[in-house]
Amino acid sequence: MNTLPGETLVAETHGYSPEFWEGRSVVFIANLLSLFFGNRGETYLLEHEIPDVDTYGGRLLPILSILFKGGDNLLLLERTPEPALTAYFLDTLGLALPEIEILSHKNYEHLAAAASRNEKLPDWPLVHRLRAHPAVLTDGFVTDSGLCALSAALGKRPLSTPEGSRRGNNKHLLHRALEAEGLPVFETHMAESVREVAAALARLRTSGYRSAVVKAQIGASGIGLRRFAIDDADPAVPASFFHEGPCMVQGWLAPGTLGVREVLSPSVQMFLDDETVYLYDLTEQILSGEASVHEGNESPPPFLERLPDLAPELFRQAGI
Repeated sequence: MNTLPGETLVAETHGYSPEFWEGRSVVFIANLLSLFFGNRGETYLLEHEIPDVDTYGGRLLPILSILFKGGDNLLLLERTPEPALTAYFLDTLGLALPEIEILSHKNYEHLAAAASRNEKLPDWPLVHRLRAHPAVLTDGFVTDSGLCALSAALGKRPLSTPEGSRRGNNKHLLHRALEAEGLPVFETHMAESVREVAAALARLRTSGYRSAVVKAQIGASGIGLRRFAIDDADPAVPASFFHEGPCMVQGWLAPGTLGVREVLSPSVQMFLDDETVYLYDLTEQILSGEASVHEGNESPPPFLERLPDLAPELFRQAGI
């Protein structure tokens, strides 16, 4: 265990999980379509490129009461979860599941907008239930101004802040932080327009890359990320990619490029409470083909035995 500035502790708990949120309960709003902080272009792409996106919140069903161990958790989903999966979590795995209510994204936005304007919330049974629910915390896939306003109108408080949530999801800030700490980063050029993207591709070509990726500062699940051939003189970059400011144009690593032999996607799992950052597991991301959409994680990664130096190095970098 070591200490970061501001007296934050970093603890490595390999082989067992942290205690998570003892005694805390939550109302979790699965606000997936708020993921891009008002970037309507990226939200449109998410809805139209990933089928049945409103089922995504169901992945929270088996884990919410593991993370929040106070017992009175309420999960607001956009669609009723698959009954067979719910039965499997309850009957086969013996998990404690949160209570569930259904709230469409349209109705969620309606509530958040009313709260943001300091208007009285609609006289819906769900609103009464939310106000009466014993959990004092709210959370979501992201914390934006709408979630904060709605939380206040319900007499609750969000676990995170809009600024912290937005900065924590910003890939450009992450790149700069890694660079400042001397950690490995992709070769990156910033582009404020499509014309500058083409110029960045030309620079990467001279470095020996065969293709490159244009990455919006905030994106997820393959949205806000587009791969281009290195000689593309007229890359079709959506305007939504520039919503947060300049895009990142990065060299795409693949076997055979710049001496790369193999590409893997391990990640260190973290849990943050009020005082400590726990680094407790190592997983391999399951990514779909060309789109690089995140489809899940596998633990432990199947390649650890043949790469014995990998895990210590990943935990070292994660600690930084």
